[in-house]
Parts: sequence; C-alpha cells; structure tokens
Amino acid sequence: MAMRLRFGRMLIFLLIFVGIGLWISSLFFSMDYDNAILVTGNNIATIATGTGKLWDGTKEAVSGLLNIKNIAADEAALISEKTKQTIDSVAEKEKKENNENIIEIGFIGPISGDSPEGESAKTGALLAIDDINNVGGINGKKISLVMENGMCTANDSAKAFKKMTNEHNIQAILTVCNSETLSVALTTKKTVVIGVQTTSPDLQYAGDNVFSMWPSYEYQGKVLAEYAYKNKLNKTSIIFTDNDYAIAVKNAFKTKFEFLGGKINEELYYEQEVDYNILKNGENDFVFAASERILNGLDGINISIIGTPEASVTNGIYAKYELDASNQLVVDFDKNYTLKYGHVAPDKLIAVSSYDAIKIITEYFGDNKEYENLKDYISSLKDWNGVGGILTMNKNYPIRGLNIIAKENNSKNIISKEESI
Repeated sequence: MAMRLRFGRMLIFLLIFVGIGLWISSLFFSMDYDNAILVTGNNIATIATGTGKLWDGTKEAVSGLLNIKNIAADEAALISEKTKQTIDSVAEKEKKENNENIIEIGFIGPISGDSPEGESAKTGALLAIDDINNVGGINGKKISLVMENGMCTANDSAKAFKKMTNEHNIQAILTVCNSETLSVALTTKKTVVIGVQTTSPDLQYAGDNVFSMWPSYEYQGKVLAEYAYKNKLNKTSIIFTDNDYAIAVKNAFKTKFEFLGGKINEELYYEQEVDYNILKNGENDFVFAASERILNGLDGINISIIGTPEASVTNGIYAKYELDASNQLVVDFDKNYTLKYGHVAPDKLIAVSSYDAIKIITEYFGDNKEYENLKDYISSLKDWNGVGGILTMNKNYPIRGLNIIAKENNSKNIISKEESI
C-alpha cells in the first residue's frame, strides 16, 4: 500500500512539472504573453483536476484491494473452519467405528517399578486377551487393555480412572490393590470394577457394581469358625494383633463361632511379652490366632492353634485360597504363560485371578443375552469354572473353597476344603 501512495505522489509532481514546462515554453515561443499565461494556467488547472481525479481513483483502487484482501481472509478462515470440522467429523467417525469393533477393558494397578502384584495382574490379563483375540475375538470384536498406573494409592487411582474414562469407551476395569479398588468404587457407580486380589471387608459397602476375585478377610474367619465347630472344638480364646486384617478375621470368626454355639473365653491383644499361660487351662479346646505376622511364643504352648497362616511359625491349622495344581486348566495356564513371557508368574494366584476376570467380562459380551448389563451377569455367577477354581459370586465377593492346611514342623498337609456363606 505504501508503494502505491509513493507512485501517486510522483505522478502528481510529474504532471505539475510538465505544466510548468509548457508555460515556460509559451513565454519563449509566443508573442501573446498574456494569452500564454492564460493557456498555461488553464493547462495547469486541467492537469491538477485530472491529477486529483487520478489520486481519488488511486485511493479507490487501494480501498478496493483492501476490501478484496479482507474478503479473501474471511473466505480463508471459513474454509479453515470447514476443513477442521471435516477432520473432526472423520476422527469422530473413526473413533465410533473403533468403539464398535473393539471392547476396551481398563486396568489400574502398580505398573511402574518393581511390583510383583502389578506385573502378575497385568501379564495375566494380557494372556487372556491374547487367547481371545487369537481365535477372532468376541463376535468379531477385538479386546483391548487400556492401562493406567494406580500406584496402589487412592489419589492416583482416582486420577487414572478419570483419565481413562474420558479418553476411552471402557466397559469394565480391573484393579489390583485394595486402595485402588475402593478408590475407583467411590468414583463410579456405573462402570463395573473387579479387584483381582481385593480382600478388604469395606468392599461390601462400595456398591453393587464392584466385585473381587478373592474372598475377603472375613471369609477366612468364617470358614475357620465352621471348621472348628464341626470338629467339636467348641471352646477357645482369641489372640490378635492391632491391624485391619487381623481385626477383620477375628471379628468374623467370633461372630460365626458364637452363632454356631461356640464359647469364647478370652480376647487377648498381642504384645511382645504376652503371657500365654492363661491359654493353657482346660477351658480352651484350641487358641484362635489372628495376625499378619508371627506371634512369638505360640509354639511354646501345648494346645491346638487355629488361625491365619502368618500367626504360628511351625505348628497350626489355617485356611487359605490356593490353586489346584492338578487342575488341567492350571497346567495349561502355566504352559501358556511360560511360552509367552519366558518365565513363571511372579505371583501366580494374582495372574490367574486377572486372567479369569478378563474371561468373565468377555463371556458377557459373547452370546449371552439373558442379562441386561455386565453387573447383573457377574452377580449371577454360580459354579463358574475358571483357572482359579469354582466360583460362585455372593454380592461383592466370591464363595470359594479354602484349603484347610495343617502345618507341623514347617511341613504342610491339606486336610480338607471348606466353604462358607
């Protein structure tokens, strides 16, 4: 624009210069000076008028060019917006097609750092997904595992859930640690959540969309109470440590044992120098020990001990959820896991639980038409047969057979398998 203005000024100066030249020429070549002056003046006026018109035309031309530029800019912006809308529309269409062809399952667990639990849960889930996708998926749909790091903390798990569900069409979520399961359960009442090793009794208050693949702490106490009473061990004293696990087991045992008709003589809180002599009297058929660590001194008393696996170092009876090594499903799992990863699972029970959880979720998306949603399907599971054994879901937790194991001089012998409702 500046260049055009400079050109206009130069043209005006040129025309004025020509007019002056003509006037000077008339002075020398015409005897009628007055007429020459008049003619020259008229010429200069004519030139000035023409120059003004030319300048006005130049301004109009420049203004027109500016208008064209503005119109072009508006058109370009409109084209850009339409192009963006087209790209977004294509992306949305592709996303919709992907959602229609993929079943996305979430996974929130400790997947960074050295965590055998997180590694086992992740690899178990991926093994199940490979098994399904290698035979064509579910009704032609592939299974995809969307993973986020929950780090076994409530805060990180809540953030992971929000990020995952904002970016993906998640059908269900697997969690690993108790804190992850409970945190996600508080965040959603719609998405199905399955804890692959959740044992906290608080899960029963989390909602009807949250499940565990493992029995709760309390279930262990109930099974042991039934085992003791069934074997005519009707009188006991309890010793326990002060933590969530031990207290949950103790309370569940006490409630069930007394309901059956058993008698509890003493409840002793364990301390380092606890006096076990009071447990030796004839009022106790056995001692129930609830702890997540060894209770030093229990081996020194001449009385039967029933309790948690960790309570007694050498002798005692305890209940534990274990895999059946003779089950062909377990044999096949071991073989396929080793073929895929080149080693056994760091924690096979967790890997199996994660594997079975994926199978349960994907079975619902198969030919199952009886249940309206995944939550109702899982709630209804009865005698479901997986690598982890027979499973019947009772509200949030499974009913599973626990091995009753007699430990004597560090050798172990399975003496029965028990269940409780």
